Amino acid sequence: MSNATDYRANSVSTTLATPPEYRYFRLVFDDDITISQFEEDAVGFIVQTQLTPATHTAFINDLNARANDVYWKLVRNFGRVRNAAGNELGYSLADAYLRNPYASMHLQNIGMSINGTSATSTVSVGGTIKITPRIWYNSILWDPRAAINPKMVVVVDSDLAFDSVQPQMNANLFTLNPTPTVIQNYKGNVGKTAYEFELTGLTFPGSTFAGYGNYTQNKIDHLNISFKPTAGMDGGSHDIKVILSWDNNTTDASSAAPGIIYSSDTADYLDTYDANNNGNTNDRLSTLTYNYTFVPPQAMVLGKKVKLSTDSVYQTSIKADKGDILDYQVRVWNNTNDPVENLHVMDVFPYANDKFIVKDGSGNYLDRDSKIYPKAISGVTANNSKFDIYYSTDAPSTMIEGNIGATWLPAASITDWSAVTMFKADLKSGQSITAGEEVLFNYKVEMPDTKDNLATDTANNSVASWRGNNIDGANEFTDSKIGTHKYNSATHAFYDLNNNGVYDSTDLNIANRPYILVKLDATGNETVVESGTTDSNGNISFTNKLSNAGNYKLYVENLTGDSFASPNVASTATVIGNDFTSFTTRASVIKANQTPVPNTPWSTVDISLTRDNPSAIKNLGLKTDFYNLTVKHIKDEDGSNLVADVVTREPRDTAYTTAAITTDPNFEVDTANLPANANGSYTADTTVTYHYIRRNAGDVTVHHYETGKTDELYAVSTTATPAAEVLSGARQMGKPYQTYRRDVSTAGSYPIPHYHLVGTPTGPASGAFDATAKTVTYFYERNDAPDVTIKYVDIDTGANLTRPESLVSTVMINTPTVRSGTNKEGLAWGSNVLPVDNYDFVSSTTPKNGVFGDGTTSVTYSYRRKNAGNITVHHYEKGTTTELYAPVAGGAVGPEVISGTNKLGLTYQSQERSADIANYHLYQSPNPTLVTFASTPTELIYYYERDSTSPIIIHYYEDGTTNELYSSTPGGTPTAVTVDGTNKLGTTYTTQSMNIPHFHLVSSPANPTVTFGNAPVEVVYKYKRDDAGDVKVHIQQVRKTCHIIR
Repeated sequence: MSNATDYRANSVSTTLATPPEYRYFRLVFDDDITISQFEEDAVGFIVQTQLTPATHTAFINDLNARANDVYWKLVRNFGRVRNAAGNELGYSLADAYLRNPYASMHLQNIGMSINGTSATSTVSVGGTIKITPRIWYNSILWDPRAAINPKMVVVVDSDLAFDSVQPQMNANLFTLNPTPTVIQNYKGNVGKTAYEFELTGLTFPGSTFAGYGNYTQNKIDHLNISFKPTAGMDGGSHDIKVILSWDNNTTDASSAAPGIIYSSDTADYLDTYDANNNGNTNDRLSTLTYNYTFVPPQAMVLGKKVKLSTDSVYQTSIKADKGDILDYQVRVWNNTNDPVENLHVMDVFPYANDKFIVKDGSGNYLDRDSKIYPKAISGVTANNSKFDIYYSTDAPSTMIEGNIGATWLPAASITDWSAVTMFKADLKSGQSITAGEEVLFNYKVEMPDTKDNLATDTANNSVASWRGNNIDGANEFTDSKIGTHKYNSATHAFYDLNNNGVYDSTDLNIANRPYILVKLDATGNETVVESGTTDSNGNISFTNKLSNAGNYKLYVENLTGDSFASPNVASTATVIGNDFTSFTTRASVIKANQTPVPNTPWSTVDISLTRDNPSAIKNLGLKTDFYNLTVKHIKDEDGSNLVADVVTREPRDTAYTTAAITTDPNFEVDTANLPANANGSYTADTTVTYHYIRRNAGDVTVHHYETGKTDELYAVSTTATPAAEVLSGARQMGKPYQTYRRDVSTAGSYPIPHYHLVGTPTGPASGAFDATAKTVTYFYERNDAPDVTIKYVDIDTGANLTRPESLVSTVMINTPTVRSGTNKEGLAWGSNVLPVDNYDFVSSTTPKNGVFGDGTTSVTYSYRRKNAGNITVHHYEKGTTTELYAPVAGGAVGPEVISGTNKLGLTYQSQERSADIANYHLYQSPNPTLVTFASTPTELIYYYERDSTSPIIIHYYEDGTTNELYSSTPGGTPTAVTVDGTNKLGTTYTTQSMNIPHFHLVSSPANPTVTFGNAPVEVVYKYKRDDAGDVKVHIQQVRKTCHIIR
């Protein structure tokens, strides 16, 4: 095992036999145990012990006998290790203490530094003094122990200005409030200012383990507090006192008394200032003293101080009350070795949003931030006549040049000193302030009423000086301030219900109880300062209501049965008891409506408010008999509570008034049934009952509209007229309502036929009745129904007929008429026999009229076409009336005759028949070729022309050759005869032989008659030359070339 956790995790528990008391335990091991190095695993032995009852009782009795002493009893256990030879190898001891809990603390001086060094105790203007007091804590406690009203009080000369505080927390037993409470002329020591730092929540810790105390040993917290001397401080030795103060201390050097924290300071511990304000200067607190020396600067020193006219000591800053006369003193001290000439001094009095007189190092005029504005009541006096003094009533400027340029008047010109806003003093020409000389300027002001000011508000009355015209070198003394005392008295009034003399959570606050605060003059005459009533928590506070110190008396009106709480426990900082001392009789405020106004008892207490103690707490604890008042607010509709019963328990004879609830949004009181005991006094347990009925609310109107229309659709029955539904708001305020769609049947309702709901309703379809009338609108569409198709057909062909859309329409259509059933369910539809050109109406199906959705989906109107005249089509050869076309194949040619039976109005497209007429082509068509059957016969004529063909060529050849012998032109060149084939296809042609001189026909063609066809045809006639007499030719040879001509 290597640690305590292992010891316990691996231990084997052994139950010891009786007797239960043992002196020691011993483990003997059979085997050697070797431990060769430090922290190596070893054997552990855990023993749980407790004192015997007798020993424990003896120890506890001993501690109880010294209950207030820091005293303890020691319980010690040894553990020893020996080897087999019995030699001791080592031991350990465990000490436990039974002791009285205690807590103590004191201050320790960690040192002082000047400008960051502890090597000197000398400081001048511009320097910083830092002190570091340390709080030293020691305690052994089971329960946490809080210091009551803990604070650190630092007492300094009033010319030493507070700079900052920085906590340096180690124990962290408190939270520091870095803004101290400033108390001038502390505890009557004029010129001494105290800075009180609250040590909020300073508490010594209690146990962290059940049954074991918490040992706080030598724990510490530091505060680093800095100050800066002002130019008004006198040179020489000064000191700083630091006092650690708390209320639950003791005069004993040590104490274990419950709740006490004693001072462990052994040197400077007496509370000589009564810092904890308990009237005892023999308390043991803890005090430190820091000493330093102030050396004024070797320069022209400018300063300003103030004092109450009744005091003798001037200070840099003080507090004053309304009406106090204040003496200001401006000091000009030549702390150099040379005389000073041509000096100017200017003092600008505080004003709203004021600025410093001189610019800062950055050239800016900073806010002086005055919030209190004393008024001058006298002129300025000086301790010599070297200066001329002037005054101005002008509004101060935010720049020094503006103030220099103000209108300045001598004292003789001032009639109202309160109008003066600043003064200046100019060193006369030829005069000087010699080395070491001090010039003092004095004037008086009166303090205004400051009850509305904050405790931190001040009058910041700086003063400036410069030489000659060198205003850029002007300096300003800015530390002079006047603050104000904030006087206040607070009272908590309560009934001590558990008779323990102090206020706790079981007691009753006395609310709305009249009080009167008076101020007593020197002869005891009373002047009423304020009157009012306690607030809902039984409190009275005079914050921002008192302007001056003085003797006051507070009266609080009592009821007949009131007496002071018993036991009578005085209030402390942590206890609210009773501080009122007597009863007196005054005119009642509670019963001021009675005539005459009776006198009633009032509790009284004297309150003394001083400048040193400007606050007081005077609590009032009373006891009396109590009765219950139960106020019920009942809803008549069901007997339930409108609100929970209000039960108040008040002292006897307390007047009560009750009122009906008027703010409930849904119910109003039944004015015909108001309670007779609505107002009265607590003389017995009483019940007041108010009855409530529902308020009238706005109606809810429900419309059921067809989309896009405002006609109502809903009727409560099949015979009722459709109208809006109105949900009456009479006595319905706050009740829920629900509207319904009406296209479906609900209990007690008749559904809207043929419609269905679309979208969501506008307006609140459900909710609660309120004062506003509401409108809810449901929108519906007609249901879709099957379409109704209306047909107009030819009875013989079934073909759709062309007709007008309706009896009054000129638009012609030839498709079935479809009556759309979209959004038409329940609407009527109808049809009519419509005129159809060239047709006669024959019959129709039934019904011809109906309602969409009734089952009929089609209507058919049947017509038959009228008879017309025949159409005759002729196919003539051009220029003749010869018919060329045979209407019946193989039949005789003749005209085409198309019957007009049931064809009136139909069109007939005639056809040219050239394809069926051989060797002809169309020459001319009738116009038009498309004709309509009319009531009279119609005749059309097509003309045709024969087709052209190839020619017939006739040759007249000399037999045996292809020499042409015939010319159709006498004397012309013989050529073949060509017979033209134009318009001759299919016709025949008979050729003839020709008489050709000197020739006779010797051969005729086999095809003397031929038919014109698509290819040329040749016919050949052959001739032979006729015989003639012989020609004899004689040839004579000559010697010449000759030609023989045949």
